[in-house]
Amino acid sequence: MDPNSNRQKYVTRIFRGGKRKAEEALARLVTVEFVTEFAQPLSFKTLCAFLGWPSEAWENLRNWTRGNQNQALSGDKEAGAALAREFAGYVTEALQVRRNAGADASDDITASLMVTVIKEAAISDEDIVSLLRTCIAGGGTVAAALGTLVVYLAQHTDMHQQLRREPDLIAPAIDEILRADGPLVANRRTTTRDVEIERKKIGAGEKLSLIWIAANRGGRAIDNPDAGRFDRDPGDNLLFAAGIHYCLGAHLARLEKRVAIEELPARTTTVGLGTTEPLRRDAYPSNGFQAVPLHLR
Repeated sequence: MDPNSNRQKYVTRIFRGGKRKAEEALARLVTVEFVTEFAQPLSFKTLCAFLGWPSEAWENLRNWTRGNQNQALSGDKEAGAALAREFAGYVTEALQVRRNAGADASDDITASLMVTVIKEAAISDEDIVSLLRTCIAGGGTVAAALGTLVVYLAQHTDMHQQLRREPDLIAPAIDEILRADGPLVANRRTTTRDVEIERKKIGAGEKLSLIWIAANRGGRAIDNPDAGRFDRDPGDNLLFAAGIHYCLGAHLARLEKRVAIEELPARTTTVGLGTTEPLRRDAYPSNGFQAVPLHLR
C-alpha cells in the first residue's frame, strides 16, 4: 500500500467529515463555550478520522494532550513516562486491530504507516508511536488557533462581514490573524554547531527557546506588523515554522481552520463574545484561550 496514492482520498474524506461536523455543531449552538464545545471536538475528531481511529477516541486524545501540557509545566518525569505509556497503548491497540483484520484491514493512514518502508526497512511500531505522537500533539494547537480566530472575528465585526462577502479571503485571513496572535508561543531546539547572533555566542549543544509569536511580529522581517494585511507573502510567516522543522500537519491544520471559519460567517449573522471580562490565556507554551464564551446569531 502506497500512502501517497490515497492522499487525495484521505483529504476529501476529512474535508467532507469536518464540514459536516462544523455544520452540525453550529446549527445547534446559540450560546456556546467555543473551545470545549466546538474547537476541541472538531480538531480531535478530525484527527481520529484522518488516522482511521474510532471517533469516540477523541476525548482520550484531548485529555492526553492536556496532560502533556501540564507535565511540561510541572517537569514531573514520572507523569511524563506514564503519559508516554498511555499513548503507546492507544497506538498499539490501533495497530493490533489492523493486524487482526489482515486483508480486511481499513485503508487509512495508520494502516499505511504499518507498511511504509524507509531505506529498505519497514518502520517499527516504536517509530509509528513517535510519528503519531507528533501528529496528535498538533490537535491542541489547532483548537487553540480556532479559539484565537473566533475571538478576533467577534472583536472585529467588520472583518466578519467582509469574510461573509468575500469568502476567498478566508485562507489569507486565517494566516494573517494567526501571524499576529499565534497559537503556540515557542518550541525548544538544540544547536548543532557554534554560532554567533547579534554578537551573542551560542555553543553547540545548547538548548534554545524559539519564540515564534515574537518572530512573526518582528519589524525587520514584517512590514508594519501590527496591521492586518491579507496580501502578505505567507512564506514570511513562521506560523508553521520553517525548513526541516516545517509542521508535519500544516496542510490538515489549514484545512480544518478553513472549514470551521467558512461555516461561521455562512451560518451566523453576528458573532459576539459572551463576557465583558478579559479572556484568560492557556498555559505556556500554548497561546490559546482557556475558554471563549460566544453568542451566535
